[in-house]
Amino acid sequence: PKKTKRSFMYGGMMTCANCGCAITAETHKGKYTYYHCTGNRGACEIVYVPEADLTPQFDSVVERLHIPGEFYDLIARILRVAHRDETEFHRKAQAQLERRRDTLRKRIDQAYEDKLDGVITEELWRKKSAVWTDELSEIDRQIATLNRSGPSYLHHGARILELARNAYPSYLRRTPAEKRRMLLILDSNYNLNRRNLHYSCKKPFDILVKGSNRLRWSATCDEFRTWLQTARPSEIESIIAESETPEGVE
Repeated sequence: PKKTKRSFMYGGMMTCANCGCAITAETHKGKYTYYHCTGNRGACEIVYVPEADLTPQFDSVVERLHIPGEFYDLIARILRVAHRDETEFHRKAQAQLERRRDTLRKRIDQAYEDKLDGVITEELWRKKSAVWTDELSEIDRQIATLNRSGPSYLHHGARILELARNAYPSYLRRTPAEKRRMLLILDSNYNLNRRNLHYSCKKPFDILVKGSNRLRWSATCDEFRTWLQTARPSEIESIIAESETPEGVE
């Protein structure tokens, strides 16, 4: 009988690296699970891979996320410095905008008084008022943008680093269904080349796995910080929310 994808630990997670077809699974002798290419696109060497051979390869996907203590301290320190600089930039930018806003409001008030006193015409008042009011609206928009895009990446970055550092110990404690979910968070489309699993982690985890190479620490820190600064907050928060799902909750 045909099995559903949920019947197997890694069902529906892999495609064939040779032909691009889906990798399917079946049970032999009622207890041994094997994975193989469906061969739906014609000639493709069908190799039956025991699930027991795939499990350590999938486990290594999460294990590679391990962040050495020294690297963790380095990237956390760089984020704190960047956060301090960014906070100061936001503070100065907002202060400048607020000063300009106060100046425009005073000008509008003064021009209105001048109109009432007959110093300027109604036409000139309307013209100047419209220009200043438009500029005030733009300033309010820029201040709101600054408030929304404040340097929250220190908080986000720290949470993602902590998730990555604890990912493997947490993974080992989880049920098969929870392990599967973690693997899909890291990469939704694994490739199987004969008996070997290939993958490319999603961002930002693809960046963090480079931390295992000490020679790349500085470049990895810069790349991670850049991703935090440019990614949409909703995207980062979604990654954190998915990764922080309590164990036992599916």
